[in-house]
Amino acid sequence: QVCFLIFRATMMQGKTTTRSRSKPRLARERSTGQLVGEKGGLNAALLHNLRVGYKELLQEIAHDEEGAKEMRNHLKQLQREREHIAREVLAAEAFVESMSSEGALGPIVQKKDSLAAFAEDEYKKARVQHGNMMTLLKDEFGYHPEYKLGKTSDPSKEFSGKFFTPDPNPNDFV
Repeated sequence: QVCFLIFRATMMQGKTTTRSRSKPRLARERSTGQLVGEKGGLNAALLHNLRVGYKELLQEIAHDEEGAKEMRNHLKQLQREREHIAREVLAAEAFVESMSSEGALGPIVQKKDSLAAFAEDEYKKARVQHGNMMTLLKDEFGYHPEYKLGKTSDPSKEFSGKFFTPDPNPNDFV
C-alpha cells in the first residue's frame, strides 16, 4: 500500500491541475509506457533507499537496546554500592551513638584512666631502675655516660654504649 502511494505520488509529480483541455498535445509528450518506465525506476530507487534506511534504523535500535541493557546493569551495580554504603553509614552512626552516651563510655573511660595510671607508675619505676643501673655501671665498670665508654683494669672487658636518659615527663609532647 505504501509502495502504491509512492508510485501514485511520483506519477502525479509531472502533472498540473490547472491544465486546460483546450491546449493541443505536443508531439514530444511521452506515452504511458515511457512514463511508467521512468516513474517506476524512480520509485524503485526510492523503495531501495527506504529499505536501506529501514535496515539502518533497525541496526540503530538494536545498538540502542544493547546500550540500554548495559546502562541497566550499571545502574544495578550502582544501587548495590549505594546499599552497601548505606549499611556502612548506619553501622558508623550506631558506633558513634554508642560512644556518645556517658553510660556507655563509663567503663571505657574508667579502664582508660586505670591503664594510664598503671603506665605512669610503671614508667616511674623504670626511670628509677634505669638510674640504679647507671650508678652500678659507673661504680663497678667506670662507665662515663657522656663519653659512652666503660673502662676496667682488664682491657678485654671494656665496653661502649649509647647514652640514654628517660624523659622525666613523657606526657609533654611539645
